[in-house]
Parts: sequence; structure tokens; C-alpha cells
Amino acid sequence: MTPQTTMQRYQGVVLECQHCYALCRYRDAAVRRTCPGCGHTIANWEELTAALCREAPSEEAPSS
Repeated sequence: MTPQTTMQRYQGVVLECQHCYALCRYRDAAVRRTCPGCGHTIANWEELTAALCREAPSEEAPSS
């Protein structure tokens, strides 16, 4: 089983890993739902996606 981490969302679509503190864009993490920096699974993925969907539409927000 892959270790898990959580991501903190900053200014819309920028995420920060709470394990390695790497910054990435939502679309980069969305490819595999893992941190591009350390490879840990993003445990709060659904929460992040829901928060982005509630915000104003942007070109990087997930489509519904």
C-alpha cells in the first residue's frame, strides 16, 4: 500500500503536500492522485475536488 499524505490548497489550484511540502498544480496531481514530489497518495482528494468545484469556474478546475 502506498503511503498517504494530505494536500493543502492555496489560491485556487495550487496544492502543497503536507509530507514533502512540494507545490504543484491541481492538474499535475490529478493525473495519478498522488503527490508529484514524493509519490504519496492524496488522502483528501475528494475534499480538494469538491472545494474546487464550489469555486468560480477556471480552466484548471475539474469539469462536472
